Amino acid sequence: MTTSMDSMDRRIFLGALTSGIVAGPVLAARHRTQPASRTNAFEWTEVASGRAWVTGGSTTGGAVLAVRSEDQALVVDSKFAGLAPLLRSEAETRLGCPITNLINTHHHGDHTGGNVAFADCQMLAHTGTAYRVSKSIEGYKQQVASADRMFTRLGDDAAIEAAVKAFSPLGERASTLGHDDWVPGQTINRYPMYLRLGRMTIVLHHFGPGHTDNDVIVQIPELNLMHCGDLFFNRSHPFFDPNGGTSAAGWTRCIQHALVLCDEKTVVIAGHGAIGDKESLGEQLRYVESIVRGVREAHANGLSREEITAMSWPFMDGLDREGLRSRAIAAVFDELFPADG
Repeated sequence: MTTSMDSMDRRIFLGALTSGIVAGPVLAARHRTQPASRTNAFEWTEVASGRAWVTGGSTTGGAVLAVRSEDQALVVDSKFAGLAPLLRSEAETRLGCPITNLINTHHHGDHTGGNVAFADCQMLAHTGTAYRVSKSIEGYKQQVASADRMFTRLGDDAAIEAAVKAFSPLGERASTLGHDDWVPGQTINRYPMYLRLGRMTIVLHHFGPGHTDNDVIVQIPELNLMHCGDLFFNRSHPFFDPNGGTSAAGWTRCIQHALVLCDEKTVVIAGHGAIGDKESLGEQLRYVESIVRGVREAHANGLSREEITAMSWPFMDGLDREGLRSRAIAAVFDELFPADG
């Protein structure tokens, strides 16, 4: 592991950077004495030969898809604000051209906070995503102000220094950031929607509320590739967002529609968790169906909300994000039995 900055020095430096104390020339001088920044802070997986890559990360935000066609490039989702400049740099290195387009799969901050690093691109999202993002600007500014906390999630000194360097121009203009830096300027109001990226067709689908009320599935038929955002948590308890319009019944319908778009060779990108396929997407459907069935049966047996939310069933065994289990049960209970909540 690189140890060019000791831990205390790095904390002081990062804190100064994000508070605006470190000016551009000082930062540049500091980095002239350091080894060249590495270009693999994020773990990228090639999912279409020379044309598309995915990076996930359990602590760095939702999965990001980067795709190129001709001289145009697209990213789907943008992680957190502090990491997005380095994310963009690494994506463009792999794509071999500047990113021209950004699509958000939904409004959550670990998928949209990094929009600020793509504000010069054509940003596109569901109308509900744009609305919810517009109401969260102060939260996004806080992501910028606390970027140093996010850098440390990369876990490696060389990666942290690369993130600091990439973030510097954004940090220096933190006080000027606002609505247009995060809110997608183009919204989707009909589905499916067809976009052209070079010679490639991108198809956007919205099947109603599920994980949120503004989920978009991004399908690339030419590559047999699909990004499902947080409608798909692979081998993990999913997050039901009561404040974001979640619906277990709707989630079931969304996955059923998504499965129709797949064949046995489709690469299916989860918002969180490993890259999947039609079978693993089907597991997400079975999870939601099973939790609805389990809550109904427990309620019919006279169990209270508190008792039911403490339950577990065999289909939940071995899944990641255990802290979301009881929250998922509670969300389903409140949807099925609102009068008993």
